Amino acid sequence: MFSHLLSYLTAVSLAVCIGASVHATPTDPSLALRNAVVIDGSPTILRVEGQFHSDDLAQVPFPLQVLVRNLHSGTQYVRLDPTAGAVRGDDPSLSDGLQINDVAGLLAGGSPEPAAQLVELSEERIDFVLPDWFPFGPAQVQLFVWNEGEPVLSNPLRVAVGGSR
Repeated sequence: MFSHLLSYLTAVSLAVCIGASVHATPTDPSLALRNAVVIDGSPTILRVEGQFHSDDLAQVPFPLQVLVRNLHSGTQYVRLDPTAGAVRGDDPSLSDGLQINDVAGLLAGGSPEPAAQLVELSEERIDFVLPDWFPFGPAQVQLFVWNEGEPVLSNPLRVAVGGSR
């Protein structure tokens, strides 16, 4: 009797383990910024720290975008796509900050900005070169992804672009 119970429990445990292994992992990205700082120098580096990975980051391409918006104009920006490079632009829809409805237009707009270069990308840190034309003063950094046809936004952070360039 005990051996039958043990065999039954083993079979149930095995079925549970096999069943658990066939479930898909979540694909919702986690985007949360905790710090952004400009490191003045030549070149000027923007360092963004936080959580910006998805559970399947290693399995599929992750369309992460870094948006740096000048707060004096409200509409002037540089956007870094770590896999495709950077673009610059001026988009009136950004005057009230990046909203979910702005993402499709933002992804379609802008012109190439070769001076904005990725320096480092990890699951918790992005460093990239800000182009020389980017204005001094307050700016806002925000991450976003286009995930399965839907935009996902991080929290925005303010950062000061200094004057030692």
